[in-house]
Amino acid sequence: ARAVARLHLGLMLAHAISELRRPDGAGLSTAVGLLSEAESRAGDDPLGDEIRFARAVCYGILGDLPAARAALSRISSLPGSRLAKAKKLAGG
Repeated sequence: ARAVARLHLGLMLAHAISELRRPDGAGLSTAVGLLSEAESRAGDDPLGDEIRFARAVCYGILGDLPAARAALSRISSLPGSRLAKAKKLAGG
């Protein structure tokens, strides 16, 4: 699907998440790149917060907690209690 719609935000997010789930960790750099590009293209798209959340996960895996907190602090809406949990993790 990404070959047909290379810049589709939902497909970029799904691809990044599938890379993050690789058990050997080999997909981490690909996921970081995909999420960086997706966030730069997201603008006001509703997927923007999901992309930022996934980026925070990447930063957490990499051990860059300040970057993870910064990504979480830019999230304005997530379904259910995820927003409150994200804000708590970000120190807010």
